[in-house]
Amino acid sequence: MRNTEMDALEKALQRAVEKENELLNELMKKEKAIELNEQLTAKNQKEYQKIKASRTWKATAPFRVLTPRLRKRLKEQEAHILELQSELEDTKRSLRHTEERLKIEIEKRDQEQLFPMLREAKKNGDMMRLLDQIIELKKTNKTHFANAFKYIASLYKHDRRDYRNMIYHKIVSSLPPEDIPEVIVRSMMGEKPTDLKQAASFRKSLTMRQRQNQLTGPLPEWFLEHKAASYQLIDALNVTRPWTDDATYDLMTIPKREKCVIKPVNGAGSRGVYLVHGFHDIMDIKRAKRLSDRKQLESSMKQDLDAGWVADDAWSVEELIYENAEAKTPARDIKCYCFYGEVALILEIIRSPELKYCWWTVDGSRLRTGKYDEDLFNGEGITKDEVDQVAQLCANIPTPFIRIDFLKGESGLVFGEFTPKPGNYDAFNETIDQWLGDHFLQAEARLTSDLLSGKRFGTYNEWIMAWKDHLIHTD
Repeated sequence: MRNTEMDALEKALQRAVEKENELLNELMKKEKAIELNEQLTAKNQKEYQKIKASRTWKATAPFRVLTPRLRKRLKEQEAHILELQSELEDTKRSLRHTEERLKIEIEKRDQEQLFPMLREAKKNGDMMRLLDQIIELKKTNKTHFANAFKYIASLYKHDRRDYRNMIYHKIVSSLPPEDIPEVIVRSMMGEKPTDLKQAASFRKSLTMRQRQNQLTGPLPEWFLEHKAASYQLIDALNVTRPWTDDATYDLMTIPKREKCVIKPVNGAGSRGVYLVHGFHDIMDIKRAKRLSDRKQLESSMKQDLDAGWVADDAWSVEELIYENAEAKTPARDIKCYCFYGEVALILEIIRSPELKYCWWTVDGSRLRTGKYDEDLFNGEGITKDEVDQVAQLCANIPTPFIRIDFLKGESGLVFGEFTPKPGNYDAFNETIDQWLGDHFLQAEARLTSDLLSGKRFGTYNEWIMAWKDHLIHTD
């Protein structure tokens, strides 16, 4: 299905859900109004029955004329009803006042006011005091709101299921997983659970994975960050990769070679990366600038070091992969977000004539993710066979998530590197974050099942046995 059709369908479904919730909400209000009216009517009826059962009423039955005492009681009853109505209005006014206070508090913390305050605090060396205040305010508000959500959940615990689920869904949609009240989670173990998709989070899963890494030592995916070592695993798995020069060079000893890539040994992104088409045709990727000779190359690399773009004067040389060698068109980047045996998301990047991005799903649909939305282009994607090859590769690595980066060469995909923690992984919008979070949880379950069933990951284990001590020492 094309992307526009999917968007239209999603919008139609969203409108249907919103309409259903609107009707449920209106029905809930009307039912509560009826319930309150019935309570008042019942109270009036009860008072009326007391009057009818009184001796005075019976004694005056032939005349059906109310005594002053009875008239007084009826007036008192009417006054009481008016009092109840007044209390109801007071409650409504109090709620409106609370809403106004909440709105004012939110407006007070508007970024336009807060950010200048933070800059001034840094300038005056007063950041720690202000930071303490912000943290305390956040904790206090979090506690207040958590208690409010928990109380609301308890109020609807025994209510009609459709009302309860509508309220619970609204609460869940506004909370991080750890703040969802237990009463809501417990209710989801029953018949038709409230949608819990908001509880899944890719950014939370990766953050927790990093915490695991701190507690237990390097996890399987982290060993793969070492590029030279990862090439050995890739070779064992018969995956195409560029030729590489195993040596490490400083700025003055880099060999003169054409059709190669010069890049930092310890680097990320495009900083310090140079495409050497020929001795007089060199492309500085980060600056999108053409260099005409070796002298300009060395000068630019020195600037990288001086500016801190490249941390160490340590460089590697590898094969330059072309999308079109005759036109000197470098291969575009293909970055696959892999979840143990499955590919969920694909990022396609071109770097010339300007940096552009395209996000794909495995069925060939383009989408927006919240990342690079201002710099998108209509890419070409990859084939189903290529997706299957990537899925087969990540099934050989015992981890729930790994991003596997490739270059799209003239003859197909060429392995680039493994990335266990993609940069700015917290920049995905909520929809994509939840969607990838679901993939992470499902991958964990598949991996656990395979491990319990005795899967041995032979190639990976042989590789890690040969490299583990060296990688830990290097790290």
